[in-house]
Amino acid sequence: MLAGDLLTLALYVTVNLPQQKKDLRDALKSKAQGVSSSVQEVTAGAAMSEDYSTVVDHCVQVLKGDEAIEYLVITKADGFSSSSTETGGEPRRWAGSGARCRVK
Repeated sequence: MLAGDLLTLALYVTVNLPQQKKDLRDALKSKAQGVSSSVQEVTAGAAMSEDYSTVVDHCVQVLKGDEAIEYLVITKADGFSSSSTETGGEPRRWAGSGARCRVK
């Protein structure tokens, strides 16, 4: 009886775990696309006029609306980046386009 239960459990985990990982990835991708679209609308005009306070304010609102997001980093092609946490953000220059940072 124990062997049958273990086999059933192993089969269940083998079948369901990959699907759960896929579902989680799909949900995170969907969330990222939504946030990206929202931020892109604001950053397009603000980056041209270099009005980064508007970008930071919008990012703070996005972060306050979703507890799952810890920080946002927006990087222009010239390497200028703005990182935002729920408490605000600081414009910074990092080397290269698409620079990354870790904000805790």
